[in-house]
Amino acid sequence: MFFRKKYSTVTLTLSEAKGRGLGDSSPVAQNDVIEIEGCLVESRIARLTTSLRAKRSNLIAGVIFLFLVIPLIAGCAPQKERLTIYHAGSLAVPFSELKAEFESIHPNVEVLCESGGSAKMINKAIVVVQAGEAPPDIIASADYKLIPDRLYEGGYADWYIAFARNSMVLCYRDNAAGSDEILNRTRTWYDVLRNDSVSYGHSSPDGDPCGYRTLMVIQLTQKYYYDEAAQLGLVPDGDADGLYDALIPGSDHERGRIGGINETRRPSGSVEVVKSKSVELIASLQSGD
Repeated sequence: MFFRKKYSTVTLTLSEAKGRGLGDSSPVAQNDVIEIEGCLVESRIARLTTSLRAKRSNLIAGVIFLFLVIPLIAGCAPQKERLTIYHAGSLAVPFSELKAEFESIHPNVEVLCESGGSAKMINKAIVVVQAGEAPPDIIASADYKLIPDRLYEGGYADWYIAFARNSMVLCYRDNAAGSDEILNRTRTWYDVLRNDSVSYGHSSPDGDPCGYRTLMVIQLTQKYYYDEAAQLGLVPDGDADGLYDALIPGSDHERGRIGGINETRRPSGSVEVVKSKSVELIASLQSGD
């Protein structure tokens, strides 16, 4: 393009003009030569531009082809099937091991696990189905009764398999207050929890079986060791009198859900700790929180 602005710098001798087919006429005027040479230059630029455009078009076509081919190649790779599992938090360790073993045997399957309180995970599965989304393939609950009680109605499930059992236990840190006395059976666990300045925890009764089972254990303890002890041939234990109110204080709506301190029924420094799921209690126990 700059050649058009610099015609005066272009020179062409008569012999060169003849060589380009201009004949034996009189010497070519500079302007004519410039115009001719300019045309020659323009012609060369046109050919170069055409060539560059063709190469650019080929490049663009190649890039487009590359973008088209890559998804096609990627699309040729086999897609993994997904197996979705909702399970209780207490089953996190065994299901993590099962996931690794299953995927090694079935490399075309990706296992997606999500853990939480059993009641919470069942509620989530129901909400997912009601929203029109794909339900989990498997639900593993720490309380098997939740499956017929919650999932049979509405047609979310119609069968279950009991594959394991567990027990309610009292866990404590090394050298925890009263632990030696509980072990040598000179004091009961509920005596220590009620009368010593210790913190104790359980999971939420709304989302985790361990939570509502904890409340049940304390109620049954009070009933067995005090309320109905005489009828069962036992000497009523005063430490079990009003045990439920002492360890799980509050209104019916608050019980076991908010935790805190019961200054009227327990020593100062005693705290009821509530977590969303039982496995979080183990982490707190190990860390000392």
